[in-house]
Amino acid sequence: MKILITTIQFDPTTKGGAYRSIKNLVDGLSSVENIKILTQGIKNKFLKFFNLDVYLSSLKIIRTILKFKPDIIITQLGIAFPTIIISKLMKIPIIHIIRDTSYFCPKFTDIIEYGKACSGLNNRKECFKCINYWRSLRVLIGNKKNGWEYSLKSAISNILYKIRYFICKFNLNLLKKTSVNVVASNLMKKNITNKISSNVKIINITPINKRLIDTFTLVSYVDGTVVGKEKRLIFVMPTDDASYKGLDFILKLIRFIPKDYHIFIIGGYIPSYKLSWDATKLWIMGYIYSNKLLNTFYYESTITLVPTFSTEAF
Repeated sequence: MKILITTIQFDPTTKGGAYRSIKNLVDGLSSVENIKILTQGIKNKFLKFFNLDVYLSSLKIIRTILKFKPDIIITQLGIAFPTIIISKLMKIPIIHIIRDTSYFCPKFTDIIEYGKACSGLNNRKECFKCINYWRSLRVLIGNKKNGWEYSLKSAISNILYKIRYFICKFNLNLLKKTSVNVVASNLMKKNITNKISSNVKIINITPINKRLIDTFTLVSYVDGTVVGKEKRLIFVMPTDDASYKGLDFILKLIRFIPKDYHIFIIGGYIPSYKLSWDATKLWIMGYIYSNKLLNTFYYESTITLVPTFSTEAF
């Protein structure tokens, strides 16, 4: 069997979960003799905002398929959309791993008014209303400074988001052309199946491997006391300064956490100018490259804080 995997990049120095997950998949398919990984070649900053730069790699995808002749294609991230079109035309089964909903939400993150569920792209009027509301919400959560919602830049971004609506609608329709769409959570499945047919499967794409669990004792460097796991809060940083995923809101929330709790920052680094408060209970762990240690942290976590407003985390 020949398997072709298309993704944005496959770089060992990459710190993100999408790379780690696809790397685990490749390792798990080690018994398959022929696996080829194709990454996005040509990039364009302007087209990237509209998720259209991936189509510049279409000829590369076609040439690779004609030469490699895969029996099945696995794809993820933005390059998935031209891959889906090409695989459909060439009648090749395709599995699409949906990492997040940013390709199906004009403003990149599927949060709407507090306590309300997103109805998807079914109603353009409601979608545009949500985009307009997002201007104020970004200020409310601390992602933008007070008054930004009245600026020219804010008005321009609103127009661009509304253009993205039609692109997101097209992306959503492409999901109907795949053999299987894989998502990581029930909430994400609900969000997607609200808009497309039911060829969506839930798979824990990055599961905790209990065989890679270790035990360790954490001692506070402030007072020398042992930090029990019931007093540990794991704070997952998907990228450095993940403001667009809710970092500023979470940092405000941390101020109200009881003083005897310890917060472990795993992943990206928080900019120093955002830590303008007593951070003695903060453990900056950075990126953890040891799967054993990472699995242990997640497994022993009583409460995990994830700075994201997107459904892929839930």
